[in-house]
Amino acid sequence: MLAGRTLLKNLKNKEKFVITCPLLEGLDGRKMSKTYNNTVNITDEPFEMFGKIMSMGDELIIKYFRLCTDLSVAEIDQIDRDIKNGANPRDAKMRLAAEIITLYHDAKAAEAAHEQFVNVFKNKGIPDEIPEFKLNGDRNIIDLIELCKLVDSRAEAKRAVLQGGVKINDDKITDPQATVHLERDMIVQVGKRRFAKII
Repeated sequence: MLAGRTLLKNLKNKEKFVITCPLLEGLDGRKMSKTYNNTVNITDEPFEMFGKIMSMGDELIIKYFRLCTDLSVAEIDQIDRDIKNGANPRDAKMRLAAEIITLYHDAKAAEAAHEQFVNVFKNKGIPDEIPEFKLNGDRNIIDLIELCKLVDSRAEAKRAVLQGGVKINDDKITDPQATVHLERDMIVQVGKRRFAKII
């Protein structure tokens, strides 16, 4: 960075200004990358955002508060002290998720995502509102989850199946060649947060 400033001054007689900032790691502590599937995208739906933030490592909570929210330094320091004094990190993550969702959606969406998360994970239910798709016949599992827009690519779909992350009506599918006979009200699930309903 310093070399760049010197070169630009010498070659073009211009000032180069450098701004540095801390690196925001992905949810698993590695570099944030779509390849690692450890990102929270600003275009994610509220429920997806909430679930992703709840899955992050506890050691990242305060850093995300500092870099991704508008909370004051004093508030964040208090949350940090509370965690160190034995408060459940889960509660801090829920606050963090609400703050981030409010920034990119709104407070109402944050509240709905929180309620949905509690329903799905604490009460082992499915979201009240999930996308519906009018499909019938027999479909290959990869084709099905791609048609239901539960993945971004066929490669991601195959990876999800092989890793045991795909369920049909709560039955796990692990064979990417599997054929699914579609029935009305069938629930298709990828991972913990993505659902679709066949109508």
